[in-house]
Amino acid sequence: MHTNESRKGHRDDQPHRSLPELGQVMASLEVVAMGAFEPAVGGARFSYADTVGWPTLRTDRLVLRPLEMDDSDDLATLHSEESFWQYPFGRGWSATETDSFLQRTIERYLEPGMAVSAVVVADTGQLAGWAGLSIPTFLPEILPAVEVGWRLGERFRGLGFATEAGREWIRYGFEELGLESIVSIYEPENAASGSVMRRLGFTLKRETRHPALGVGLHVMALSKIVWQSR
Repeated sequence: MHTNESRKGHRDDQPHRSLPELGQVMASLEVVAMGAFEPAVGGARFSYADTVGWPTLRTDRLVLRPLEMDDSDDLATLHSEESFWQYPFGRGWSATETDSFLQRTIERYLEPGMAVSAVVVADTGQLAGWAGLSIPTFLPEILPAVEVGWRLGERFRGLGFATEAGREWIRYGFEELGLESIVSIYEPENAASGSVMRRLGFTLKRETRHPALGVGLHVMALSKIVWQSR
């Protein structure tokens, strides 16, 4: 899962990805199941959370809850922004692509598994984007691993929401799921997301390339021991 804290528009040197290409590398962006986990449930729950088995988390400003198909219209608006998918596709998504993304996400809640969740502004109820934990199956060289990532709409960036959501999902991963380490992955051109990761305590683990897209990637890592010492 790549992140999108950058406020930049489309880069002229980055070609738009075609729909077939999008399908071939969807695993790099979609949430994936992890059947070995039976996540602990806590906090206020979404209407179908007992079924999906994935928690609703709360921070000072955000509600992090499972996505559902009722989010389709709001999420389609966010996904249509070119900057939302700047890395790695450099184009916005259609409503159909967004619906497919939501369907896959919900399926992976049900399997059981882990999946990114909605990022909702608590005071307004606005959907700001999504964030959470997933398994980076698109990058086999680092598996087994659990990744934390985020994508936010343009008007919700620069407000500290990515840091706030990321911090809470890291806490959940270490305290509730018992993880020993978490990774976060970004394209080095996306300096803003790298800054968020470093703010959260991540350090560079390796430099590599996306096996399907060929773009450079920085794999950042944070251990439970280091997290507990912060």
